Formats: sequence, structure tokens, C-alpha cells
Amino acid sequence: MAAAASLLVPRRACQLIAKAKAAEVEVRASEQRASFALHCPGGGGVPAVGITTRLIEGVFPSYRHVVSGGYAGSVTLDLAETRAALRRATAVLGAGGSVQLRLNGSVELYASEYGSGEFRATLDRAVADCTPMVMAFNPGFLEAGLAVCAAGGGPGSRVLMELSSPTRPAVLHPVGDDHDDTYVLMPVTLNR
Repeated sequence: MAAAASLLVPRRACQLIAKAKAAEVEVRASEQRASFALHCPGGGGVPAVGITTRLIEGVFPSYRHVVSGGYAGSVTLDLAETRAALRRATAVLGAGGSVQLRLNGSVELYASEYGSGEFRATLDRAVADCTPMVMAFNPGFLEAGLAVCAAGGGPGSRVLMELSSPTRPAVLHPVGDDHDDTYVLMPVTLNR
């Protein structure tokens, strides 16, 4: 009988486990380490791969209250349009720069870097259903969230970004996905 446990596993170990595409994963854990025996189809019960990793100490922050609802508004984004604009915006940013989503009836993606220039694009296929606000995000994390939502989506895929305020996390879901894929995106503080 399997016992329920909560483990913080490093990203690299998770990537290796996912890459193996095992039919079954057997997990054994102590306070500091976890071992994963990956059983492949047709392997006769003998593990094809074994991975042992050191666990991350601490408790994962409770995210359930973030993704449980109570949003003040939402923005529906066209993935292809938004990702293309984000690629152009990051061209003007240095390390540590942020992109802004300016929501005021329309949706504008904005980036500025002293000495490099400024980028501004209105996302014509986006629909904002929220009070006017400006939210800033790390462009790498925003792209990662869009990539998660794009996985499995075809041309014309859309993503729903649910919002509360410029200082609270945004939650991204692929439109029509019944919220099976959820990406929590923390905003960054705007330098005024």
C-alpha cells in the first residue's frame, strides 16, 4: 500500500524522470533523499533507470488559495501574437528587465531599458475584462507560462490570464482546457 507524502524534488530530477517516459515510477524517500525506480513498458518489473536526488528542505508554499478563484478580472490572450510581441520586447531588455502588461480597455505589452530603447505593442487579438491596471512580469517566466499553455494547442490557441491586482499572482490557463494546466505567475514590482 502506497503512503501519501509531500516531497520537494529539484527541477533537474523531475526533468530526468519526465524525459524517461516510464510506465511506472516507484518512489522511496527518507528525510533528505528520494530514489525513483523507473519501470519501462515490457521491462518485466525490473527498473530500467534509477535516479536518486537530495530533497529540498522546507515546505512548498500553499498555492491553492491563489488558484481557487476570487479574481477581479481576466485577460484572454492569443498565444502566437503575445509570444511574438514578447520576443520583440525582450530584445530591448537587459538582464533583470521586466515587461509590462498595460490593461486599460486594450492590452499593451511594454518594455523599456535605459540606453537600449523602448518597445510597445498593442495586442489586437487580446480581450481585457478587468479594471485598468499595469502589471509587470519577468519576461522569462511569462514566456514559460505561455509555453506551458501552448503545449498541445494548435494555431489560434488562446490563454486566459486571471488577475486580482498588480501585486498579486496572475494565473494562466489554456482556453478550453478545464483548468487542467495551471501556471501561477508572480508579478514584479514596478520601478516608478
